[in-house]
Amino acid sequence: MAKKYLIVPGILILTLGGVAFGLDKLADQKAEQEIEQKLSLGMGLGTDCTKANVNLFQNNVQFKDIKVDNIDGFASPYIFRITNMEVQAKSLIKKPLEIEKIVIEDVAVNVDVQFDNNATTPESMIVINLKQLSEKGKNSPSQNSDQPEDLNINQMQFNNIKFTVNLQPPDGINSPITKEFKVDQITLEQVTGKNLPDKLSSALQEKILIEITGLINEQNLPQLNSIIEKSNKIKPPSPPFPISPPKKPYLPSPGI
Repeated sequence: MAKKYLIVPGILILTLGGVAFGLDKLADQKAEQEIEQKLSLGMGLGTDCTKANVNLFQNNVQFKDIKVDNIDGFASPYIFRITNMEVQAKSLIKKPLEIEKIVIEDVAVNVDVQFDNNATTPESMIVINLKQLSEKGKNSPSQNSDQPEDLNINQMQFNNIKFTVNLQPPDGINSPITKEFKVDQITLEQVTGKNLPDKLSSALQEKILIEITGLINEQNLPQLNSIIEKSNKIKPPSPPFPISPPKKPYLPSPGI
């Protein structure tokens, strides 16, 4: 009889374990769908998440290989690609969703730069995919909605960000130019679904524009510096040391 009594709890444990495992699997699929929908809605671009692992007991979600498509008209296959993203929440059930911290590791960003010869003003001659993405984010339905925030993030930390600048000068000036640079870490505080595009754009914009301007200088394209400066309201990088004016030749005073 004792053995029979022991068998019943064992079956219950296995059953509950199987249910929990099944719930985790359903939660994984739901998490993949949620992040794809949220990013697509917020940026207006196709998004794909390869895998999500949800731990309901620890309020933790890990996402693998997230790819955000590029804007139509730009050459790179994607605008962002994230290798790993880990989300630590206060609760995965309560709304609005309160996120303590998001750590995003190994981010690849394609910065595509084009020049429009048919533009009517200098400010519209330079076209950058990230700049257009920021504008798309501001005009997305989620930004214009009067509904309360359903996502609050105390801190977002981006580690090991690799940027690839793909610059296509105006026709006839030069062939396509590519440059890579890295940013070790970017940290954002008090982020919501609505202010994320602005906060991220502000953190990246100046660094990216300086790199683009430096790339143009390296490639001997000074004719485009004025376009960059007017379009983005930043000055080209200063030379590493001040340039002194040429010295006048010394002439001895005539003898008396």
